[in-house]
Amino acid sequence: MGRSDLHLLFLEGDSGYGPTLSAAAQAAGLDGRLRLVRTPQEALDSDTGWGAPAILLIDLSNGSGLALLEHLKQFPELRKRVTIGLVPPRDGATTARAYELGVRSCLERPDTPEEQMEFFRSLRQYWELNEPNNL
Repeated sequence: MGRSDLHLLFLEGDSGYGPTLSAAAQAAGLDGRLRLVRTPQEALDSDTGWGAPAILLIDLSNGSGLALLEHLKQFPELRKRVTIGLVPPRDGATTARAYELGVRSCLERPDTPEEQMEFFRSLRQYWELNEPNNL
């Protein structure tokens, strides 16, 4: 499995964080590998013609992120994706609720450009080591 197989969807809700994250993904060498969507239906629709996104990122820094995660239960096709919640630092309540709702991982939300670039480099490395049959 190579880098070209890594596709990301960022389900941002109303956080406004997407453009910043998109720029960091591009700077980290993931040009065209991150799509920004605002609803689970947009995420589902984006599968068409692009290939299935492998990782679904959800910003959980405000209440809309958990609401979106809750709403994902209605979309079993999306639940098959590796779902990663981006949480504020030391927010145990949000992290606990996210795991209850089925995320595979909760990671601290990277806020600086340097943290974001490192985040995407780490995701790419993770994906290169990932066993494709696990999805």
